[in-house]
Amino acid sequence: MIVSFLSDYGPGDEYAGVVVGVIVSLCPHARVIELGHGVPPQDVRTGARRLARALPFLPAGVHLAVVDPGVGGPRRALGLRTAEQDRLLVGPDNGLLIAAAERFGGVAEAVELSRSPWRLEPVSATFHGRDVFAPVAARLAAGDPFADAGEPIAPEELVRLELPTARLDDGTLVAHALANDRYGNVILDVGHEQLAGSGLKLGTSVEVEVGGAIQRARFARTFADVEPGELLVYEDAQRNLALAVNRGSALGELGLGRDSELRLRPQSPMSALGGPRLHLRATDSTNERARALAVAGAPHGTLVTAAEQSAGRGRQGRRWSAPAGQALLMSLLLRDPPRLLPLAAAVAVAELAGEDARIKWPNDVQVDGRKVAGILVEGRPQERWAVLGIGLNVAVRLEELPEELRETAGTLGLTPRDVEPVLGRLLAGLAGWLSRDEAAILDAWRARDALLGREVRWGEGRGRADGVDRDGRLLVELDGGGRTALDGGEVHLQR
Repeated sequence: MIVSFLSDYGPGDEYAGVVVGVIVSLCPHARVIELGHGVPPQDVRTGARRLARALPFLPAGVHLAVVDPGVGGPRRALGLRTAEQDRLLVGPDNGLLIAAAERFGGVAEAVELSRSPWRLEPVSATFHGRDVFAPVAARLAAGDPFADAGEPIAPEELVRLELPTARLDDGTLVAHALANDRYGNVILDVGHEQLAGSGLKLGTSVEVEVGGAIQRARFARTFADVEPGELLVYEDAQRNLALAVNRGSALGELGLGRDSELRLRPQSPMSALGGPRLHLRATDSTNERARALAVAGAPHGTLVTAAEQSAGRGRQGRRWSAPAGQALLMSLLLRDPPRLLPLAAAVAVAELAGEDARIKWPNDVQVDGRKVAGILVEGRPQERWAVLGIGLNVAVRLEELPEELRETAGTLGLTPRDVEPVLGRLLAGLAGWLSRDEAAILDAWRARDALLGREVRWGEGRGRADGVDRDGRLLVELDGGGRTALDGGEVHLQR
């Protein structure tokens, strides 16, 4: 008979080999299939998941699993018989065996093995795999009656693991990161049947939200269906929903941990950003090109990018300067743009720049007080379109900038080859924030306000910055008393 064996014993010690030796000594004709001994130490959940995924592909027999952090304590040792196929499972009563048993109709019968007449004497307090589980598995494989292995237990008394549960919430699939493999692919708690009603379909774009940050993914059949570095949602070999980055790590890209909550939804029309795309080696201004495309009837989401621009500008007509190929230079056409577009864009850029990034009203993103990005929104409200221009110093070497900028400019410190992945992440972040309500945008902007509480000056005015109002205007407490709201212009910090 088949005896399968899964454990967390690892490859470096003799423990797994000793267990196999006991089985074969007591049942010489047993055919032992070792499913692996690389379960992370004492990680019962991972062991349970691997056992449940593996058993449907094994012949019916005896299935031994040992991941046993409670060995020697009050936890029970178990033998289980499944309702379907009469499979026999042996291991600790810590939830390790239950998910596998449920693949075969659940537990039909259970026995407690701690005082099994088949155990090896003397029983070690720390090696029940050898002294309790292995001899019981061997005797069952030899055909001895299951009921003789130990004392009966009611199946409802068995320990079960507490796991998060996926759910649908107003059109959004709320899922959790159950586990990851060595490639950084993340397995979710969503089976194929749970996709019904979610709107997630093969070949469509998906918004993946983690901790308020949103990335865009493609629901694909396999990794090669998307570009290198692109995030995908797919069904794994067990038909569970999973996340991957082609030739990368979704685990690292999304910053996920065990049980991290993710929210997945079909991409909304507002989030269809980045296509069609016009990329230029060099241009005068990406905003000028995008404005011309808007007038010509280009669709919502049209993107213009350039490796270099000669007349890029920010507010007040200032020139945006960056060495060729080292900055993200982009302009995005938005039709029916949201009212707080500049603020939403600033939040998306700051979020990409990191936890320490701050927003200097009205349009600068700073890290450590240095400007890494500028934002310029231009458009024709009467025609219901706007062009969002963003310049982001992805890989700029500060020593290559004009001398007058070296003291104030900043950079993400990445490499030129990172410009394209940064663009993808920024578009996904923009898509998310453009779909959020105004209260959420304002809260996020205020949390990164670089001017709050600081002395500022503009034109002939001076005062203390006091955040932004619901329209995105800068509130200032005036030095002479009173308060004002600025809706544009240049604001400087008092030195």
